[in-house]
Amino acid sequence: MLVEALARHGTVAVAKVTLRTRERLAVLRPRHGMLVLHTLRCSLGTVSRIMFGARSRGLRG
Repeated sequence: MLVEALARHGTVAVAKVTLRTRERLAVLRPRHGMLVLHTLRCSLGTVSRIMFGARSRGLRG
C-alpha cells in the first residue's frame, strides 16, 4: 500500500533505521513495485538542526 501511494504521488518517505548499532537517516522510494532504501551520509543531529533549528529561528536551511 505504501509503495502504491508513494508511486502515485511521486514522493519518497524519510525514515530512521538502525543498522548494527548505528541509527541512520534513510529515504524509501518506490521502484518496480518494491521499496528501495537509500541510507544518507549525515548524522541525525545534523538533519534535526537543519530541519527544525533553522526554521524555528526563521532562517532558511
